Amino acid sequence: LSQLTAYQETKNALSEVSSFGMFSLFDDILDGIQNAMTASLMPSNGRTLYLGLDGSDSNNGTGLNSSWKSLQFAVTQLKAGDTLYIKEGVYKQSADFKSSGAASNYITIQGIGNVVFDGTTLYEYEPIFDTAGQDYIQFNNLIVNNARAAVKVSAGSHDVLVNGLVTDKSQFAVVITDAYNVTIKNVFATNSRNAFRAEGASHDLLYENTQTFGSKDIYDGYDLNYTNGDGFIFETPTYNITIRNVISGDHWDAGFDVKGSNVLMENVVAYVNKNGIQLWGKNVTVVNALSFKNKKQAKPDGGWVDGNGLNVRSGTVTLINSTFVDNEDIDIKVGTSTATVHLENSIVARKISGGHLLGQYGKFTSSNVLWYDGSKPAEFAISSNSLWANPGFVDWNNNDFRLLSSSQAINKGKSNDKVPSKDLDLKTRLVDSVLDLGAYEYRAAHPYLQGINEESTLSGQVSIKLNSDWTDKATQVRYYLDDV
Repeated sequence: LSQLTAYQETKNALSEVSSFGMFSLFDDILDGIQNAMTASLMPSNGRTLYLGLDGSDSNNGTGLNSSWKSLQFAVTQLKAGDTLYIKEGVYKQSADFKSSGAASNYITIQGIGNVVFDGTTLYEYEPIFDTAGQDYIQFNNLIVNNARAAVKVSAGSHDVLVNGLVTDKSQFAVVITDAYNVTIKNVFATNSRNAFRAEGASHDLLYENTQTFGSKDIYDGYDLNYTNGDGFIFETPTYNITIRNVISGDHWDAGFDVKGSNVLMENVVAYVNKNGIQLWGKNVTVVNALSFKNKKQAKPDGGWVDGNGLNVRSGTVTLINSTFVDNEDIDIKVGTSTATVHLENSIVARKISGGHLLGQYGKFTSSNVLWYDGSKPAEFAISSNSLWANPGFVDWNNNDFRLLSSSQAINKGKSNDKVPSKDLDLKTRLVDSVLDLGAYEYRAAHPYLQGINEESTLSGQVSIKLNSDWTDKATQVRYYLDDV
């Protein structure tokens, strides 16, 4: 994946975020994408079939040396339980599904090695794969460039899985219309119009272990005074949406633009967008989020627009254990009188000049929040259970917003059953008996053993010593490696 042109272009585009690979989440997502070939899929117990550029539609399709050649012909032959293996090569074809799988027998489209679909010569509204109302279909290990979409999940379709997908310069990676029970995971999407879009009454959608960068919604006559292009966009009336372990950055508009309702966003990062997280729907919960360095758009008329870490335009939103830092205009914006926001166990901090920590035009409540502005004093009253203090980040200048041992955010949180067991580093959230503030939980060196941190990886000959401050209290010592 690191050799892909799109990956390198993305790193260059995000040069202002100097520690591009600093997130443990970033590395975990890439591992998931690269391992998608062997990932656990839904069951397919039917025939094994093949498609290849060296094939022929007069073949029976049952072997590597007797593969079919035309994608639409091959897809038309598929029945419940069949797996179509696509051999390496660059394909300039598309297909609509004609049949469904079953709950215990999905139809599977599986790339073998480096399988690329190039939509350059296709009709501009033609996706590579259209489920066309069919169900129980899964896609795995595909690269799609210059297309309308890699996968269009069309009206009436349900139980669709897209896993192990890389796209570049496609309008959408995946677009969903009036469909349900759709899972998107292990995807890397760059230079889209809107990388992930769901519309109509689509519901019960899961997006997991995914990264997207560089969306620009360019079309004839687009408004230069307000550019669009989102990493994720969910239109009304979509509902029951989960977004987990996702990074979305460097988009012309929002990292996440969510108009749907009943939404959970967990372990998400938004940065260098115009709006990091933009919300409009009812019953939206955001946990373990990091939104930073989202920036204002310069308008041709000389004005500026947005640059918000969070922009709640309407609806009801609860934010827990999240971190908002140095968003150019407003870190937390309650944008209209129809918006209601509650912020808890979080950090909102800035040291850049100008802008504001909070823009409140609707109802806003908070509890256990660390606020800080290094350029000016507080512009609003700090509640009794919150505090104003430098957050004590590990390396603010290089965007490492984990906590130093001296941070006043440590052990200042309150218990909440919506907090997951892992923090944004995907490590244990509750280290002591009290939660910390923000997206990251502080981890000290191991209190009992010298030279070991929690979840250390050790190899070779290892010498372990008891901490001298603790030794005189010891009556028994037990050693556990990998919980054994």
